[in-house]
Amino acid sequence: MYRSWIAFAIFLFGGVAQSVLACSCMGSGPACTEALRPEVAALFRGSVLSIRPALRSLGRDVVVDLSVKETFKGLSGPIVQVITESSEAACGFSFKIGEEYLVYAYMHEGQLRVSLCSRTHLARHREEDLVYLRKMSRNEPSAEVYGEYKKYTFEPNFVPKFQPSLMDHYRPPEDHYRSMAPMTGETITLKSGKGQAFITKIDADGRFRFSGLPPGTYSIAASVPPKLAPPIGMPQGRIGSADSFQVQAGGCAQFVFRTQPDGRIGGIIVDAKGNPLSGGQVQLWKAGEQRERYGKVWIFAQEDGRFDLGPMPPGEYVVGAYLWKLPHGYPNEWRDQDRLREATLRYYDGTSDHAKAQTIVLAFGEHRRNLRIVIPFDPSLWKDVKVNPQ
Repeated sequence: MYRSWIAFAIFLFGGVAQSVLACSCMGSGPACTEALRPEVAALFRGSVLSIRPALRSLGRDVVVDLSVKETFKGLSGPIVQVITESSEAACGFSFKIGEEYLVYAYMHEGQLRVSLCSRTHLARHREEDLVYLRKMSRNEPSAEVYGEYKKYTFEPNFVPKFQPSLMDHYRPPEDHYRSMAPMTGETITLKSGKGQAFITKIDADGRFRFSGLPPGTYSIAASVPPKLAPPIGMPQGRIGSADSFQVQAGGCAQFVFRTQPDGRIGGIIVDAKGNPLSGGQVQLWKAGEQRERYGKVWIFAQEDGRFDLGPMPPGEYVVGAYLWKLPHGYPNEWRDQDRLREATLRYYDGTSDHAKAQTIVLAFGEHRRNLRIVIPFDPSLWKDVKVNPQ
């Protein structure tokens, strides 16, 4: 079982945290990597006709019958049976009758099996795979580097087509549930290890492609307009990084680039005498939000008390800071941690009352790095602070 879904980098108010699932898998790459793996015994596009319990499996396995629409590897007939575990917790793939899938199957004890950890997915969400696989079936494989480049827009009126959760195994394209826009016209530069440069522009759909490449080592970078954060290039699968990755003859590499407004809020945490405080944690809330025990966005300040939050979209924010450790170390008990936080929490500018905190208005791409959060604190008193039991 050779594949896993990949969690994207976390973006402020827009990111997805990696889930911890009972079914644990390794990472995978795009079609031009997975199709060449010897573990993939059959690769095809097919529609589900029926799903039934497998005989003598004690309910663990199900048999899925599919009508084959296109064959790319390992099949010859119009109908195929694949086996999968009945539960996603056991790495079973949840097929649905009538849906069409691009199936990556492996052979086990003479039977084709499909795992949650394979690259199997709804065919409509594997368009890039199909482009490559159809070339492969026509004996037209070529080394390629391709992907997409989009920005998070944080549109307040955006209506998602899908509601993600931490337990999702299968997700549609990201723009189905996050407000995004293609970075049309921006430049992608691909450089070979021998110093040769290839340049292309992002198209109207936010995509790019370099075809007919010689095999070798490459690096890739994306341009970015002013007031947007430096783009992050996320490789799909185990192919290295944007700074150095390999492309084999007939293979490929796929990258997703993301950027967002480069708003930043920074400053320093000091004591009542103006001395920098170490062991600080900074939290940020959108203005008007109720204070939660743990803010949605937080960072640890540096040892010299300095902090820098961002990138973030334009808006109105409240910033607070507290001490998470004392000079002698981190409190061991959770209630002591809560007491220390309640005793030291201060907002910009000066209050310990969330409702009275000063609102910071951040324009698009604006940098506010002059905040000064003062924490007047007597270390001998923090254990006397009462903690709300919730």
